[in-house]
Amino acid sequence: MKLLAILSFFLCASAWAGSWVSVEADHANLLYSEGEKANFYVRVMNMPVNPAFEIKASVELVGEGSPVDIELNSGVGSYVSLPLGPGNPTFRFVTRITGPGEWERMVEQKDFQLQVNGL
Repeated sequence: MKLLAILSFFLCASAWAGSWVSVEADHANLLYSEGEKANFYVRVMNMPVNPAFEIKASVELVGEGSPVDIELNSGVGSYVSLPLGPGNPTFRFVTRITGPGEWERMVEQKDFQLQVNGL
């Protein structure tokens, strides 16, 4: 049964989607001032056809800690960073698909390198 669910996932058209999620920052040019918080908006673009599978998204500040899960309500979620320090921090968004049992697969990764100007 588990194998059948996994096969049906991979045989559906959505499994080969170009992008699973859309991630947008609140500053199109990714230029921030020290102390500002970066807001990112996440929207699921393609859902697996098989209801046994679901999309999971997480974000991490590269080199600064553990990933944080983004709650996706009706396929939409957001993430607000802590106040930014000067430099060029990179936020990494990872999309995973989970399925029956403990089946999980990373399907997409997007990096956003910000430029934060000091005060």
